[in-house]
Amino acid sequence: LGPAPILRAESTGTLAVLTRCSTLVTRAKLLAAAQSIAIRIPAPRKRLRWPVRASKLLISEWKRVVRAISCAALPATSAHRDSAVTDVTALRWCAPTLYIFSIKPMQKPYSEACDRNKAPILSVLQSVFSSRTKVLEVGSGTGQHAVHFAQHLPHLRWQPSDVVEHLPGMRLWFAEANLGNLLEPIALDIDEPVWPQTGADAMFTSNTLHIVSWPRVERVFQQAGSLLPVDGVLAVYGPFNYDGRHTSESNARFDLMLRDRDPASGIRDFEEIDGLAAGVGLRLLQDHAMPANNRVLVWSKS
Repeated sequence: LGPAPILRAESTGTLAVLTRCSTLVTRAKLLAAAQSIAIRIPAPRKRLRWPVRASKLLISEWKRVVRAISCAALPATSAHRDSAVTDVTALRWCAPTLYIFSIKPMQKPYSEACDRNKAPILSVLQSVFSSRTKVLEVGSGTGQHAVHFAQHLPHLRWQPSDVVEHLPGMRLWFAEANLGNLLEPIALDIDEPVWPQTGADAMFTSNTLHIVSWPRVERVFQQAGSLLPVDGVLAVYGPFNYDGRHTSESNARFDLMLRDRDPASGIRDFEEIDGLAAGVGLRLLQDHAMPANNRVLVWSKS
């Protein structure tokens, strides 16, 4: 099948449809691996029995399925690679098991908030990242910010990152944008004790500190202090409280909604955040007011 997903038939009579996998795996792992298959496999025409005289029928049935896969298989582009599995069925006859996957192309994830705030944020980043060369974005989400900022800051190499389950969606945005300075997204979980060494001299995160728990907020700043070089820049976008008070009624309602959903989340106090930054050697440079009662805070590593 060339660049199409790999088909593997073992002596046990099990046909597995995998992506860049060299060994047969359990059904659960197979379903996870199949997230990147962009094909549709038809079910067998009839249920097969196991008498010896059916062996030729069995072989022909396998060949028919493989032919159907060959005809339906699509090139392994990033868009196809990130298709979503909607159903998996194990059809058993004789000894073999055939896994039938119903696939539909994944839709690009979309955040209306990203569309609204990307221009105001860019107006700040154009200044604070003017002398930077590479930015690590923590929690890239849909990937919309990464595309917009990489497009308008061509002197930067933009390194998106997020937990593994968010990477397929953002790859759809990146494939469409086709920007040379927008790097392949990497898996980054805030909870990991060691973050990837990316060589970035700047970090950016948007709408994360009020979503994650306080220990995770602490970890973000610990890693920023550890990974950034001297004069490295950290820029953070989101809502903040000042002097222990909300800056607007809408922020107060938003904070209540966050804490009702997850008591560990909530809008953070600026003074506590700046204290975390100072504790890891980051000095506040700028505090920019943004639309909808948000801010962009900028620190530099001294």
